[in-house]
Amino acid sequence: MNKNINFHKLSIDEQVKFAFSSEPDIGGRFIGMRKIQQGSVNKRTSLFSSKKNGGMISLESNLELAYALELERNINVKHYRTQALKIALNEFQSVYPDFLIKYNNENIEVHEVKPNKLYLKPDDIERYQQVEHILDHLNINFKIIDRLDLFINNEYELLTTLYFYHRNKTLSWPNFQIQEALEVISKLNV
Repeated sequence: MNKNINFHKLSIDEQVKFAFSSEPDIGGRFIGMRKIQQGSVNKRTSLFSSKKNGGMISLESNLELAYALELERNINVKHYRTQALKIALNEFQSVYPDFLIKYNNENIEVHEVKPNKLYLKPDDIERYQQVEHILDHLNINFKIIDRLDLFINNEYELLTTLYFYHRNKTLSWPNFQIQEALEVISKLNV
């Protein structure tokens, strides 16, 4: 990153251009507008080695990791970045969406990953509607992605892949996730 640029003063268009023109840092990581601290207490942060981006992508959750895998497998996605935009909603509040995506046709989209979009708090819904409105004026599509959007084709493969991509190759799964995974696997007749 160029230390002479005040990144937080850039317009959204300038942030998009900067995100896709920047190179990884000396450690091979792409750093967004909001830096994700690895090893944070009670968070499942990870670094994902992205072939499409040619460097490491920082992620804050296993759900974001699953979505990064989906983006890697999507033949229409050219590049993507995480936490690459700072979108000011007002003088005191900003949003840092999870994913900035550039498609092969050069279209840009911004995606926010949530466990379940049906259970968003009213404040969150209002905030994301503001983000959608701001981005719509720039011809940038905004989507909220949840876990149901990820497990469309082969849930068993995705669960297995997530398990092996976890940083320590082991994971302490909560009981509800274990039960859900067992139900999904039993329905697949594997």
